[in-house]
Amino acid sequence: MRQTGLGKDTPAWILQVWAAFIISTAGTGAGIFFLEGNTWQKAFVGMGYVFSISSTFTLAKTIRDNQEK
Repeated sequence: MRQTGLGKDTPAWILQVWAAFIISTAGTGAGIFFLEGNTWQKAFVGMGYVFSISSTFTLAKTIRDNQEK
């Protein structure tokens, strides 16, 4: 079934979404970088952070694909 009446996202919305992603990613990355602890502890937290970002993209794509069916 095709949905009608749904337009494309506005350029302002796209800019806001990308800006929020970049700011939150950079802020958390900086927080991990300045975290007190040794390199292994920072790497462990960093890998968890990368996995969280990756799984978020996968979840968003899956939800979008299921709604398009």
